[in-house]
Amino acid sequence: MNKTKHLVILLAGGCGQRMHSNRPKQFMEIDGMPVILHTMRTFQQHEMIDQIYVVCAPEWESFVIQHAQAAHIDKFTDIFPAVIRVNHFIRTV
Repeated sequence: MNKTKHLVILLAGGCGQRMHSNRPKQFMEIDGMPVILHTMRTFQQHEMIDQIYVVCAPEWESFVIQHAQAAHIDKFTDIFPAVIRVNHFIRTV
């Protein structure tokens, strides 16, 4: 029988505008580790989660991949580019 897969999609496409930083808050460090990695590690340790996907700005893809590999986030499956900024989208609607 096929096992149902449980996956997580982390939306990390913000640009840090409200933080007045050139680094989006999901990539800022807390306790020496980027926030996104804290989140990924939590899902890595969760027994019901099989796969982790990340959506982020293209310029941050290599950052996510490198940190996931270095932290042995084996459930990290793929990364997708965030192609629109939510603030821009909201203003144009």
